[in-house]
Amino acid sequence: MLKKWFIGSSGALVLLSVILWLMLQTHLLYPALPLQGIDKKTAWNQGMRSGDTPAILLSDGKNTWYISRLNSQQNGQLIISMLEKQGWNYEQHEGNGYFFSNGDRTLIATTQRWGSRFELTKIPGG
Repeated sequence: MLKKWFIGSSGALVLLSVILWLMLQTHLLYPALPLQGIDKKTAWNQGMRSGDTPAILLSDGKNTWYISRLNSQQNGQLIISMLEKQGWNYEQHEGNGYFFSNGDRTLIATTQRWGSRFELTKIPGG
C-alpha cells in the first residue's frame, strides 16, 4: 500500500515539475503584451538580449516599441539621448511620459513595466 502511494505521488510530482518547466519556458507567467504583432516569448528573448540599451521590439506605421531590462532611470536617460540625436528637444518627464518638442511638434514617449524584468517604451511616429 505504501509503495503504491509513493509511486503515485512521485509521478504526480514529476508531472507538476514538467508542467511548471513548460510554463516557464513558454513565458506563460508573463502578462499580456500591450501591443499586437509579437508573441511574449519573442519579446522576452529580445529583452534578454537587449543588455543595457533599449532594443527595437516592434515597429509599425504608427509606433515604435522598445524593450529594455528594468532600470527606469537609466532607460529614461537612454531614450532621451536617442531622441535628442534625432533632433527632438527634451522638455520634461511626468509619470510614465517623456515630453519632447521640435518646433511646433510635440512627441510623448511613454514607458511601462512588463513583468518583473522589462520596461517597454512606445515612441509614436513609426
